[in-house]
Amino acid sequence: MGEGDGLVSLMERSRANGPYPRRPGHFRLREEAGEYECSPKGLASYAFTFRDAGRDLYAVVALGRDGPEAQAESILNSLEVRAR
Repeated sequence: MGEGDGLVSLMERSRANGPYPRRPGHFRLREEAGEYECSPKGLASYAFTFRDAGRDLYAVVALGRDGPEAQAESILNSLEVRAR
């Protein structure tokens, strides 16, 4: 990934890991980024665990230095989850 790139990854987790908190009303990337096991090394990354439509979900966002933060938030906020 380059400096202007971003990655949004969404995974469903088993109930053995949850239950997770309800989906937030609005996703915002926190000011303090971390490094998470699912994201490329050296990039700002953010992790979210949440429950929506009866499903436990885990999202990871990884951004290059000039990555599209607003676009990543928009992707998460426009996500539509359906029950199984």
